[in-house]
Amino acid sequence: MNEDQARRLYEKYVERGEATGIESREYKIFKLIEKPWNIKIFEQLCKLSGSILKVKLEKEEKERLENAIRILNLDIAPEDISSLSLLSMIFFASLCLFGFIAGSLILVVMFVVCAIFAQRYVKNIPINAVRMRMIRASGDLILAILYMVIYMRHNPNLEKAVEFAADNLTGPLALDFQKLLWDVETRKYETLKGALDSYVLSWKDYSPHFVDAIYLIETSQLQTSEEKRLEILDMAVSRMLDGTYDSMSHFASGLREPVNALYMMGIILPILGLVLFPIFASFLSDVFNVNYVAVMYNVGLPLVVYFLGAQILKGRPTSFPAPNIEGHPDVPKKGCFLLAGINIPAILPAVGVFTLSMFIFYNFYLRAVPTVPSEFDIYWSMVPIIGISLTIFTYTKLASFQRMRVWKKIIEVEREFTDASFQLGNRISEGFPPEIAVEKVGNIMKKTEISNFFNVILVNMHKIGLSFDAAIFDKKYGAINLYPSRIIRSSMQVMVESARKSLKDAAISLINFSTYLRSMERINEKVRDVLDEVISSMRFQAAYITPIMCGVVVGLSALIIIILYFLQEQITKLSAASAEGEFAMGTWAFGMFIVSKSIPLYLLQIVVGIYMIEILLLISYILAEIERPSDETYRNHIISTMILPSIIIYIICSVVVTIMFTGIGRAALAIGEMF
Repeated sequence: MNEDQARRLYEKYVERGEATGIESREYKIFKLIEKPWNIKIFEQLCKLSGSILKVKLEKEEKERLENAIRILNLDIAPEDISSLSLLSMIFFASLCLFGFIAGSLILVVMFVVCAIFAQRYVKNIPINAVRMRMIRASGDLILAILYMVIYMRHNPNLEKAVEFAADNLTGPLALDFQKLLWDVETRKYETLKGALDSYVLSWKDYSPHFVDAIYLIETSQLQTSEEKRLEILDMAVSRMLDGTYDSMSHFASGLREPVNALYMMGIILPILGLVLFPIFASFLSDVFNVNYVAVMYNVGLPLVVYFLGAQILKGRPTSFPAPNIEGHPDVPKKGCFLLAGINIPAILPAVGVFTLSMFIFYNFYLRAVPTVPSEFDIYWSMVPIIGISLTIFTYTKLASFQRMRVWKKIIEVEREFTDASFQLGNRISEGFPPEIAVEKVGNIMKKTEISNFFNVILVNMHKIGLSFDAAIFDKKYGAINLYPSRIIRSSMQVMVESARKSLKDAAISLINFSTYLRSMERINEKVRDVLDEVISSMRFQAAYITPIMCGVVVGLSALIIIILYFLQEQITKLSAASAEGEFAMGTWAFGMFIVSKSIPLYLLQIVVGIYMIEILLLISYILAEIERPSDETYRNHIISTMILPSIIIYIICSVVVTIMFTGIGRAALAIGEMF
């Protein structure tokens, strides 16, 4: 249940008279929001582990876990987490016995690594969850400061400013601000300042400029001079924006080495290692089993890349807010696309594409796999890889293209609103009421998206007969429903509220809001310039270098396996022709390798293809999290734009290299037979 669903459910409780008690509206909504399913499972496992095994913790470790438990609102003790961590290690360590029984050294090593990894990973789950929560909330930090400053410029009331921010924010930060209000109402803290001071301590390591901005806002209340008070509020916004740029610059400059390590250890070296695998598998068929290779490349290595990427994302600082498009009528539900006004799950056509590709591969090739390896094994095994790629492309494209259309529209409206709010402020300062000012600015900014927003307001007032407030915020007809921008909504709320005092206050509020937005845009552009080099490099390597390398590996592997198969045939013939003697000993030495037990060509290509697809998905995920954290729509958009050209490059490269190398190999073998 997300925040919007919780609010709607609470309103139903109010209508039925079930929302009683001393709890505030904010806290009741807060409690209705469910924890993520993975956190709930983790919580239950910790409780179970704590009842089985008791573990003592050092004071520093206990305090660290207690802080994470408090932030995540978990109903467990720090010792329960350590118990689960230790039991996880014991579980995987016990599995080593199966490796010894099976006589497989690889299994023993794999389970030992899993035991060590599980112990460390489980213990850090709440710490990582807190960090990811902060990353998701970080996009709203700038807006939180902006909302509080804008409100306090015309009404120096900290409680009302926090309430205004809580009403306009979404996600984890909105819940945190609502919890602050509840803590004051229940007298956990005597004042909101005390609650706020305690809360910002959790951000001191992650976003110190946010902490400084909050302290500056609090300090502004102590000023006796109005001019000084406003100056300090402006300093709070500047500190937040400049701090965001500085921290993002440091993050971008430190990305190069981790990204290079990610590509070298997780992509380049493993792909190059695949070239030698057919040779090792022929000589050591008992050790280099195809199942081990599939698990290593399609499970183990992607997990390594994922955790390396997670380490990179841990250092990501505060970002700029993304538009919230969920309230727009043209936006389908998550994971769906609109067709004739009906939400259709994007997974349905995606499953259809996958089923068709698997049907073709099974019926036309897999039912009668040829025993002699040839380049045609490569060509036919491309079918499931194409099917998997098209399945992912179909889902991500259908789930994102309509949402991205609205997303870009909101981005454009917010960009235009910077100038529009400044002009609105000027018109209101000239003595025009907000209704007339909106009409005048709409006429000036014709053929822009923001003028359409103003036109909807005017239509609602003139044709439907709504008041100016209702023309903007009415739940059914309000213009804000078509433009669900938090920036536009909050600025309109400030304008309406300040206009009740005087037109001068409304004008000043809009002009200041425009100034802050312009500063935010300027810093945002600088941040994009700083990140552009690293992001472009990651895109290029993932979309072009990786598929080319995988294609070359497939072609080389085809050449090696075909040559080894030919050599084995020749050795078999020589062995049959010679019954004894030195010649027989020589053929015995060459007969140590068994190509028939090596990985089949079609399976090798499928393993490489799936590995490449997984790497593309992981790099796309990392890119999306760097640019716009926790934005599922943008993540699907990045995946859909990268996977199709990459798979085309991979197929072309694989086919061309296979034709070239196998052709050269067959020609060399034919010449060898002549001599």
